[in-house]
Amino acid sequence: MQAINPEGLFKASFYSQGVKAGKTIYVSGQVGALNGQVSGGGSDFKAEARQALENVRRVVEGGGGKMANIVSLTCYLVEMELGATLYPLIAETFPGAKPAVTAVVVKSLGSPKYKLEIQAVAVAE
Repeated sequence: MQAINPEGLFKASFYSQGVKAGKTIYVSGQVGALNGQVSGGGSDFKAEARQALENVRRVVEGGGGKMANIVSLTCYLVEMELGATLYPLIAETFPGAKPAVTAVVVKSLGSPKYKLEIQAVAVAE
């Protein structure tokens, strides 16, 4: 098992941002923040969503994979309406084969400043 903790992402004492086990890369839930700052200042959901997807990319690449290797995304949203902004960004991020995607509406995330968290699974070649 290999822990993956790219620079700029939250450093936790109790989990890794990603774990590679064999060829499978498990990405912990990624929010739209880098170096502790929420992208878009918390008022621009599109910027927050782009950064969350970028953070997923950083973890997957840290494990030797590519975005095209992602087989599954689980997206936790604090409001269902945010999907109207998120889903086109996912389509743009994955121009070829699309991963399986599950969207879950939750009451809140780990901090009230976040509106989205994305968990992923990738299979490196």
